[in-house]
Amino acid sequence: MKKLTNSEIRERILKSNEWLSGRVAYRDGDVMAIANAEDDFGKIITIKTVKEATRMLRKWDSVRIRLKNLVFIKHWSYGCFVYRLPNLNSYFEHLTIGAYKSDKELERDIRLMLRGKM
Repeated sequence: MKKLTNSEIRERILKSNEWLSGRVAYRDGDVMAIANAEDDFGKIITIKTVKEATRMLRKWDSVRIRLKNLVFIKHWSYGCFVYRLPNLNSYFEHLTIGAYKSDKELERDIRLMLRGKM
């Protein structure tokens, strides 16, 4: 199987996710939601460590990161969708980053996700 680029991952997620693509907001009356979704989504960046993922997910309201076989799409309004590569048809986890009391708890869950235990 061909390794997907971050741009290909971005396009597939936008096609499959009703919230991130703007389709939900459009149905709720925001006529510009679909047009703005491309700009709102931004680029996915690749990182190397769980600590870096934790720091970025805590620090930014909206961030898109790839850590090994996981893709985290944190949206300021919809929360954090987590995808496991290569399946991008649907997210397997939805995180509320603010619900984690400590970085260690979030790091633990990211490690579990990397091992396929969540």
